[in-house]
Amino acid sequence: MNANLLKFLEAAVKFAMVDWKKGIREKTHHPDIDRIAKQSGFSNHMEWKENGRASRMWCGMFCACHMLMAGLNQALRSGLWHVKNVEDFFNYKYGKRVPQWVMVEGKKYKVKDFHDQQNAPRLWITHKMISAMIKEDGAKLVGYSDVGLVGPGDILLVDGGADGSPNHITMVKEYKGGVITTVEGNASGVINVPGENGVTKKVKGDAVTLNFRDLNNPKDVEKIYGIGRLSLEDFNKDYKYEI
Repeated sequence: MNANLLKFLEAAVKFAMVDWKKGIREKTHHPDIDRIAKQSGFSNHMEWKENGRASRMWCGMFCACHMLMAGLNQALRSGLWHVKNVEDFFNYKYGKRVPQWVMVEGKKYKVKDFHDQQNAPRLWITHKMISAMIKEDGAKLVGYSDVGLVGPGDILLVDGGADGSPNHITMVKEYKGGVITTVEGNASGVINVPGENGVTKKVKGDAVTLNFRDLNNPKDVEKIYGIGRLSLEDFNKDYKYEI
């Protein structure tokens, strides 16, 4: 992976982990979830139900918020809001939330063409590709380690029903020993317990959590829909984008 890109992606993970350490849970109206919604660009604040629960899924907002904090160009945040937007974003399928054109030093380029010219394309690895790599090389994917197949700051789409339809957006924290650790918003998983000296616990639903997907476990693998990596050019704040 490009060293400069890695710095941005590691920064996004660092910011996400700050929120994980807060132990954010959606038991009632939570100001940090309002902040995540605002920083993601989705809304000035989260909309809340009468019972104090968030009215919208905010897993994509969580990723967009922390990518923005790491330096993502503000015009690109909307590509991380929804599972469909994420897949389109990494595959250069343009639309209302995925800009087609970028202005660089007074010249207009199609985004994919510009990234290719800079030798800095966004990357997308499908479930089928991951499964084939595991079959060929085992869960540790040793033969692919120098490529940086999975790394911090990558966006992993989860197919919770293993039915070919993604339904959750996560950020990779690290990939080690065949296990992908993700940090997630609006999720079940392992939360931090603030003020308890590193105590963690498992919760079900609506929290900032860590999860662990073991590539040795076929059931974990079948729920990985795809993994995307942003371009270094996505972090240039001077570029102007058009739909």
